[in-house]
Amino acid sequence: LVEKKMDLENRFCLIAAAIDNIPNEELFRMAKFYTTALNTGNSSLIKEVIYDYPEKGPAQVIDVPCIRLSQVLEKIDWNRFPVIDCIKIDTEGKDFDVIKSVDPFYEKVIHFRVEMFEQYEKLNEEIIAFLSDKGFELFDKTPGDYKFINNKHKNLGATW
Repeated sequence: LVEKKMDLENRFCLIAAAIDNIPNEELFRMAKFYTTALNTGNSSLIKEVIYDYPEKGPAQVIDVPCIRLSQVLEKIDWNRFPVIDCIKIDTEGKDFDVIKSVDPFYEKVIHFRVEMFEQYEKLNEEIIAFLSDKGFELFDKTPGDYKFINNKHKNLGATW
């Protein structure tokens, strides 16, 4: 896994990998990453996100290492940064997998902002129930930007 340190007050660490909910016993897993030349904002680990919408342009496929978000969170100095204000997830269909990969760090997160749309009602219900079980409350259902707050940290977080 390629890791590049960026020395901006020791606040950033660039890791060349995609986030996915891979098994805990694996350090990383290689996967196909689908992107387009015309609209890189729609890159995804899910082939159909690109191939089902040919108007986005020709697909490009690259192999990338995938890690859990918890592997990134393990690197945080929790004495220096006791909580994370917000994790924004917009991963073109892999949002629930990214949320699941946060374990065991849910109590360190104040807010989640997740790309969710009303047409995916069943998946939305699963994500809402999962985060509710982890102690999060849905407080805003703006299409494309559902917002959750950790009930343990309501006193710390502003609700935008």
